[in-house]
Amino acid sequence: MNKKTILILLSIIFLIGLSLRLFHLSNESLWTDEAFSLHIVESNSVTEVIEKTKVSEVVPPGYYLLLHYWVKFVGNSEFWLRLPSIIFGVLSIIVIYLLAKEMDLGSKEKTIQVALLSAFFLATSMLQVLYSQEARIYSLFSFLSLFSTLCFVKLYNGNKKVWRYIYTLSLMASLYVNYLAVLLFVGHFLGLFWNLEKKKKMFRPLLIIYSYVLVFSLPLFPVALYQYRSVGAGATQAFMNLGVPYFFAKFGLFMFALPSLFILLLALIILFRFKEKAREKMRFFQDYPTIFILMITLFDLLYLFQTGYTILKIPIFRVPITNSYFLIRHSLFLFSMVYIFLAFIIIYKLNNSKRILAILLILIINISALSIYYTTITKPQWNEAVSYVQKQTPENPLFLMDKGGLSNTFTLEYYSQKHFGHKPKIIELTKIKERSNLLKMSKEQLYSQIGSKKEFWLMLVHNKETKDHYKNILDARFTSLEIKEFSQIKLIRYKNERMDNLK
Repeated sequence: MNKKTILILLSIIFLIGLSLRLFHLSNESLWTDEAFSLHIVESNSVTEVIEKTKVSEVVPPGYYLLLHYWVKFVGNSEFWLRLPSIIFGVLSIIVIYLLAKEMDLGSKEKTIQVALLSAFFLATSMLQVLYSQEARIYSLFSFLSLFSTLCFVKLYNGNKKVWRYIYTLSLMASLYVNYLAVLLFVGHFLGLFWNLEKKKKMFRPLLIIYSYVLVFSLPLFPVALYQYRSVGAGATQAFMNLGVPYFFAKFGLFMFALPSLFILLLALIILFRFKEKAREKMRFFQDYPTIFILMITLFDLLYLFQTGYTILKIPIFRVPITNSYFLIRHSLFLFSMVYIFLAFIIIYKLNNSKRILAILLILIINISALSIYYTTITKPQWNEAVSYVQKQTPENPLFLMDKGGLSNTFTLEYYSQKHFGHKPKIIELTKIKERSNLLKMSKEQLYSQIGSKKEFWLMLVHNKETKDHYKNILDARFTSLEIKEFSQIKLIRYKNERMDNLK
């Protein structure tokens, strides 16, 4: 395969990935976590960005500092807010190609094929598209993880010393975006340990690099400690409320890292237990290629027709499969190696007919998952709900919000400014105190807050704890004019007939 053909194929894959990520980018409203992102990045100063990140997030402030300056220059619409994630998502397509190409996989021709196929899998993966369309850290962290791994492989292969400096900077950037970057240190060190006999000279420079990264990351320590003590305190109870057994829930914030830690633990077992036989084990797929095809087919069926899985009451997948969920998103940076592994097995271990079949099966699941993602409403329809209110109540509407809290209130204000040109009056009926404790407004307080307002809207969002509690209170005193439902949002319009009677 000549360079021109490779460039054409890679360009096509890149454009496919870009198109899939731009498609319907701003169709859906911001959801809870994206609202937190916007709330943080709209701060007036860098210090305020860091402080808000420390208080409301469980990650370092790196991504939010980047987004802070981005929003300053281009604006805060859904499109512009999510665009950086798309940029890093499509850059990952190029980096995974370079990474697979840099690996010593044997035949140069087949290595190029593995690299192109890996890039294609990443470009068309629904999970990669989903997180490239969210204003969160995951796309950036996945890119940095891939890029730092590319730098590590460059060093491993004996490339120029300049890669030491690039590798150091990439690891540092990763750590300032996500604390899980520590797992990159472990993963890369395992890669070196795999062939330590031949790469002993690399051991000392690697330790020096890690030392530099850790020293320059010391400013993160007080931030991480505060987050662990404050946010982590309520995490255990929050997990138990979801039905997670106490044995797992007590890990608190470390629950986010469990999938990644499990994968690394598995890698350690393989490394120390089966190091000598591991290469021979790879022949399994070459000797029994039908097993590999059946494994992909089984996964296809489970993935497309599953109705939600739990292990020991820990939810692994939600329904629909397109929902953003922490057990997947915090391990997203590891998925790229899965694409390379699949591409390697397909190119090196299968004959032509089974190779085509395997690629088609994976393509079917990617297309099916993307179709579900594009046609399923996965986020609350804030924009549609506020637009509807604006048509019914053009000026100064009163919103009774159940439940309240920073995310819901901030998002309602964001879309109200878009449709009304100003922030509306919002009364938070149920507030969240210390993450899991709810504070309800009494009937007397509620009537007093409404006062002489002729019309108002009850907005029910994520109120599974209170359900129709406030609706029943309001129905007893006011007239319900209409009920309008949107995805994850319910609107009820009320009229205060007592004010009409006073006239």
